[in-house]
Amino acid sequence: MKSQIKIKLALFTFILVSIFYVLGIMFKHTIIEIVATALIAPSIGTFYFLRSKRNLTYELILIFSFIGSVLNISNEFLYSIAGMISFWGLILLIADHILKEIKVPLIKQFKKKKIVLSFSIHMIYLIGILFILHEDLGNFIYPIVFYGITLLGASFLSTILWEEEKNKTNLNLMIGVFMLTLSGSLYAIKLFSENINPAQDLFRLLFYIGFQYLTCQYFIKHNMKYKD
Repeated sequence: MKSQIKIKLALFTFILVSIFYVLGIMFKHTIIEIVATALIAPSIGTFYFLRSKRNLTYELILIFSFIGSVLNISNEFLYSIAGMISFWGLILLIADHILKEIKVPLIKQFKKKKIVLSFSIHMIYLIGILFILHEDLGNFIYPIVFYGITLLGASFLSTILWEEEKNKTNLNLMIGVFMLTLSGSLYAIKLFSENINPAQDLFRLLFYIGFQYLTCQYFIKHNMKYKD
């Protein structure tokens, strides 16, 4: 009973932190923004550790997420770039995890029409974002192209995992990575072109929160699957 109360309290804390995270950024309240941003990863991490055994990959995801979020608080451009690099590490961890979970080799996956369609959609999305940003990227064009390929690659891999084994666990991961992709895209537009309205910025934050929650749920269920 006490354990269930702790779990519910941890989830409530994450929800509360998320609300203040959105409000702090949207209304430009510096103190609330700093505190809430710093607590996003620890609060969802607490919820995870109360419900599941340890998983090194997810622990590293939480660490990179925390570092990236804190760095992104600053208005300094270089700190924001450092934050993106931290999130790039997070994306690589997710992609590596998915690759280990996929049973059929990637080359053979392309024999499926749905996978080819998914690949095409991801490529079109990547080209579209780069088209929007290309005039503002300057010398950052090549790093951002590489970053975009990594991000969209992880999203594409999540669709393969879902097609290979359709269950709620993999669905959580796929939707979560989709949300990270959308959030990352909006953040790149905000950082480089500064052409983002309040509604888009709100969705950027909500997508990031959704990513945190769904990824946590994925690893909780995934760990149960391989529970000793």
